[in-house]
Amino acid sequence: MREFTKSAISFSWAMSMFGAQQVSSLLAPAKAAESFDAVTSAAREEFGGPLQALFGTADKLQREVVDLAFGVVSACGCNSNTQNGASSVASASPNPAGQQGPVRPNSTGAPDPPPRPSPSANVAGQQPAGGGWGAMPVTGGASPARPADAPASVPADREKISADYPFASRFVEVFGSRMHYVDEGEGDPILFVHGNATWSYTWRNVIPHLKPYARCVAPDLIGFGLSDKPDIEYQWIDQARYLEQFIRELGLKKITMVTNDFGISLGLLYAMRHEEDVRGIAFFEGVFKTFKSLEEAYTPDFRPLFRQFRSGGEGGEGYKLLVDQNLFIEQLLPRAAGRELTEEELRRYREPFKEVRNRVPIWRFARSVPIGGEPRDVWAIMTETTEWFKRTRLPKLLFYATPGGLVTAEFVEWARRNLKNLKVVHAGPGVHYLTETSPHVIGRELVKWLGELDHA
Repeated sequence: MREFTKSAISFSWAMSMFGAQQVSSLLAPAKAAESFDAVTSAAREEFGGPLQALFGTADKLQREVVDLAFGVVSACGCNSNTQNGASSVASASPNPAGQQGPVRPNSTGAPDPPPRPSPSANVAGQQPAGGGWGAMPVTGGASPARPADAPASVPADREKISADYPFASRFVEVFGSRMHYVDEGEGDPILFVHGNATWSYTWRNVIPHLKPYARCVAPDLIGFGLSDKPDIEYQWIDQARYLEQFIRELGLKKITMVTNDFGISLGLLYAMRHEEDVRGIAFFEGVFKTFKSLEEAYTPDFRPLFRQFRSGGEGGEGYKLLVDQNLFIEQLLPRAAGRELTEEELRRYREPFKEVRNRVPIWRFARSVPIGGEPRDVWAIMTETTEWFKRTRLPKLLFYATPGGLVTAEFVEWARRNLKNLKVVHAGPGVHYLTETSPHVIGRELVKWLGELDHA
């Protein structure tokens, strides 16, 4: 104890003398710096190794705590495929003003695809640097509120999400063109209707859950997937006509519809016209109502980009982005998947749209959201369909995710207030294409819902 006391007094005296020296040397900075260097050098020689180890351990512990905390909060954008971290959203985003950099041809003469973006991993309410999908705020700019039934923290769908497409291809002729579809299982049919820029491949991890209980029919809309690409306009009403005829050709009755994106609006139109043949409608992340304005339809980060998509006709600004530059497939779809897609998955989604002319259906869909009376034909039909959807007692199942892409907390609450006989299920972390983040949650919940329909 005596030696410790002497050491403490000596240390205090030495520090006092050093402090006095430094004060007296304020007018001589070089001398002060030299004295300080001498002290730190001596300390480093005696304590450098232990101190570095101590600080290294503390730094590692701090990083692990921070990573754990942010990993829990931002689980919606991360999985085992994103261990290297997400790249800058700004660098992956299309230019909000629509100014695209020069397209560099590769050795084959074809333009290289845009850089592959990483999925969004933003905390809900935190805005990415650029436009496009991310943690989207509710219309009006406020952070998205968590609906009442959402758990405080939700684990990702940790079961394996397969890239395989293990289904036999079938074709049926519709208006002189072949439509491709999957037909698995037996019983009353479940009709899976995909949306923009995808095809029946998107249902590959959902169908196996339902195949033991029902006949699973998943068509590729005309111009999408493995269906033919006839020389038609690909307007929204064209897609509706082809889908209706497809159902007629297969003779489907007692249909349970499972729909995403524009598949929702197409499925609702069919259900309104043939309500007696429909048992129920499951839907997520898409258009199921009309919108008075762009502000109502899209969250702030969406608006600049989708305003561009709707601007100009053939050859115009939106056409160049979606058809010439293939922006939807190369940038929006990978980011809206909610996780980093594998190379095999990206290849499958790219395959139907390798040729420039085959991307026209994507452009047409992007311009078909019924906003402020336009497009007139879609607006008129969807106004009628929206009112029917609010009146009908058909069973309805709405999946939503956190943070979501199009279906924010605001729209979930709209559905609760306006739709009869509605069940709402939180699918966990996800953005827009929930079949890529929560296919097993969706599959199991659909099985439960089918049982409820059977007992109703």
